[in-house]
Amino acid sequence: MPSKKGSISFNLPPKDEDELKISIDDGISSMEELFAVLGLRKFQKNINNSADVKKWVFLLIFVVVYFLGFVYCAFLSKVLPPTGHWLLDAIRNDYYYCYLVPLTVVPTFIVVYLNWLSMRFFENN
Repeated sequence: MPSKKGSISFNLPPKDEDELKISIDDGISSMEELFAVLGLRKFQKNINNSADVKKWVFLLIFVVVYFLGFVYCAFLSKVLPPTGHWLLDAIRNDYYYCYLVPLTVVPTFIVVYLNWLSMRFFENN
C-alpha cells in the first residue's frame, strides 16, 4: 500500500511473525532513533563494562608516559647538564622537536580552519 507523499518507509524482514514497518511519520525524529529502531547501531550512554574501563585506563597511562617523554626530549633535556649516557646526550643535542612544535602550530590552525570552512560549505550547499 503506498504511503503519504513525501514520507519514507522501510519494509523489514518479519520479526516474531509480525511484519515491522517503520515510517518517518511514526515519530522518528532523528537518525539515531531510526538506527536504534533498525538495530544498526547501539548508542551506549555510559561505560559499564570493566574491560572498557581497563582499556581507557591503559590508554590514559600510555598518553601520559608518551607526553612526559616528549616534554623531556623537547624541553627538559636542553636545560639539564650532560649525563654521560650516549642516548640521553644525543637527545640533549637534538633540536628537531624544539623547532618542530612551534613551527607546526600555525599550519595546524590553518588546516583546522579550512576543515571547518569546507564543512560549512558542505552543510549549506
